[in-house]
Amino acid sequence: HEVLVFPLPTERSNLGLKQTYADSFDDGRSVWKDFYGRNGWVGHSDVVLDQRIGQPAPSLYLRGRHIDAGWCAIGGFLLLNNNRPFSSGTIDLDVKVGEGGLVDVLFRGDVYERKGYIARLDARGVQNPDTLLGVDNVWSFVGTNRTENAQVDQWHHMTIRADGPALYLWQDHVLVAEAIDTGYTRGRIAIFNECGDVQIDNVVVKEW
Repeated sequence: HEVLVFPLPTERSNLGLKQTYADSFDDGRSVWKDFYGRNGWVGHSDVVLDQRIGQPAPSLYLRGRHIDAGWCAIGGFLLLNNNRPFSSGTIDLDVKVGEGGLVDVLFRGDVYERKGYIARLDARGVQNPDTLLGVDNVWSFVGTNRTENAQVDQWHHMTIRADGPALYLWQDHVLVAEAIDTGYTRGRIAIFNECGDVQIDNVVVKEW
């Protein structure tokens, strides 16, 4: 992978971006589908609508899943079930990550073949920074990242931008990871958590 230098100029402006999906969960989960079981990434998905907390409330609460003292797993896995593949554009959402947790946004994904890109905000500390990952059954880092982390139990704004092969991740409008990669050009969007609890709200997808 090509190594980039921060900050990377965007290759085109936001002109022409059109909103194709927005959800603040006022009407429940809408088109978000639990994805688990035989074809899923997990054996179950633990997600509830939380009427008490949000930006503003409600939000979706993805419950953390701890297997034992030394290992944890995916707690909730939500697939944006709008039958519209995502190629180039932006994905914005508000997230709150609990202690020891992280939130992953799969984009340009194939959920059945377990392929695509993942943008991650991570609250586990400096050894596990916010990052961009490529997934082909095995997960691997793509591009470069700063040593930034999500703060535990604080709301953050997460922005993902895919512009052809150029991929970017911002936390609270600060660029934290970037990559040039040509592995995946279009696919589904999904959100899941690992280890700790996660709240998500105000998901907006825009595309060119």
